[in-house]
Amino acid sequence: MLRSVAVVLGLMSAYVVQLAPAQIHKVVVSGAVLGGLFLFAEWLIRTKIWRISLLYRKLDFKDNWRCVTFYEVERHPQGSSTEFKTFHTIHDAVINQDSRDIRIAASAGGIYKRWESIMMTTTESGGVAYTYSVDYTDNTSSKGYEDLSVIQRFPNDESGKPILMIGTFSHCIQDGKPAYRGTAVFCSSKHFSEIVVSDALPEQAKQAINLLTQPTTQNG
Repeated sequence: MLRSVAVVLGLMSAYVVQLAPAQIHKVVVSGAVLGGLFLFAEWLIRTKIWRISLLYRKLDFKDNWRCVTFYEVERHPQGSSTEFKTFHTIHDAVINQDSRDIRIAASAGGIYKRWESIMMTTTESGGVAYTYSVDYTDNTSSKGYEDLSVIQRFPNDESGKPILMIGTFSHCIQDGKPAYRGTAVFCSSKHFSEIVVSDALPEQAKQAINLLTQPTTQNG
């Protein structure tokens, strides 16, 4: 393979050398223009056009999300803490996505000094799963895993864009510090008004929507 590439490059070099200076200039300029057009077309398809296709809309997670995280279990190296009081946090998340990559951008706010995905993927069930790292404002940090399922789409539940997700997370225990396990709810900021609250929703999804619709929301 490498030998074939070398032969082709050699023939191309010999052809260019035989050209007059003016012709060489045209070849270089034409190559630069074609290369630029190719890169632009690749970027356009990878970041924009793929999202237009109805086939991929149900896997389009690119959005600004309002999130409520319910911390339900505190784990210590010795076992669960009997003094732990459950709490929740409200924070934002930005999912960036193109046709070949998906990730949660680094963000901060509330009890989080820094939070972002390490590796992220779509799942066979149509949701997302990812490993993440988190640094808290109390100077503790951890890594964990979160798995989210889509429970509402827009404009329909068949092939629409995900607008409401719920799932579980679990931290790894590191350096003898406590770790947490619980539930996370992601609500699309753009399509928040389209989310339908019904008895069919999981209880924590309804709680999260209620918290996000309050005039002022505080970390609980």
